[in-house]
Amino acid sequence: MGDNIFLFKFTSEDEKKRVLMGGVWHFDRALLVLTEPTGIGDIKNQSFTHATFWVQLHNIPIMCMKKEAI
Repeated sequence: MGDNIFLFKFTSEDEKKRVLMGGVWHFDRALLVLTEPTGIGDIKNQSFTHATFWVQLHNIPIMCMKKEAI
């Protein structure tokens, strides 16, 4: 579709839900932001600005192990 926007077609609604709920997805060390299209119109008008994922931090000093410090 150009401009790093791709369209995926799924064989079933269950498969689509599994992929959308099962992220975080990446390819070649790059984050893939997947969203289900909303409304009618140009796909380029869709918002691809948010992705939810966990971050694991190692070797944090004890004095910094507070939610407010992160």
